[in-house]
Amino acid sequence: LKPDLVLVLDLSVSEGLRRKGGAAKGDRIEREGESFLARVREGYLTLAKEDPTIRLLDASAPVEKLQAGIRKALIEAFPGTFLTGGVEKSGAAT
Repeated sequence: LKPDLVLVLDLSVSEGLRRKGGAAKGDRIEREGESFLARVREGYLTLAKEDPTIRLLDASAPVEKLQAGIRKALIEAFPGTFLTGGVEKSGAAT
């Protein structure tokens, strides 16, 4: 099985840890340290370059911009499925 779309919300390791409150409060994976987390992030970035179904989104962007990017990716991947321009697929106004 392969998904039609994968959204990767990319954030630097340092910003992710800052938002979370540090690695010490994390689970076993998060406590592996920043170098491990950086390698994991690089792995996702590499996958995103190689696989067109993976969309990379900047999670450091303002929430409105991130939300717009997610919405755009969903509309592009699944045309006719999501609301656009205030009109439902059936033509009824929202």
